[in-house]
Amino acid sequence: MSEPQARYGRRLTRVEYDQRVVRLHDQALAEVGAESKEALNRRVRELESDLEIDRQLGVDFPEAQREAVRRVRERVAAEQGRMSVKLLLRRITGRGYAQEMQNLVERAVAELSEDVDPRDVMKLLGIDDTKTAALPIDPNRIEDGFRED
Repeated sequence: MSEPQARYGRRLTRVEYDQRVVRLHDQALAEVGAESKEALNRRVRELESDLEIDRQLGVDFPEAQREAVRRVRERVAAEQGRMSVKLLLRRITGRGYAQEMQNLVERAVAELSEDVDPRDVMKLLGIDDTKTAALPIDPNRIEDGFRED
């Protein structure tokens, strides 16, 4: 079953997407090698971004806009990692972490919307509006140290 034609050419079918996800790490390892874990992880994130773009928007999505998606994703991953370390070291509260993550989402969506059509940003991220993007974070659960209720 083929997917409908998108604004940017053919979109990957669910089967194509799933098959490529399975091969993603092998492809990244073949391209980058195992010497640098950081470079390998970065390449995996790039390939993941490309797959999601191909699935949601189409295989002909412009390279300059793909690069904008990759750039924002790298910045978000780095900032999320820094904030997670701060949370684990108790240098930020769960509520502070939740607020910082929400701020990060808002900044990332705004930055992405500068280079990518907001309609495409919404489709890619699965959000209804670029102005009200939010993460489903429960600060109380984070504050409680991830205890089961």
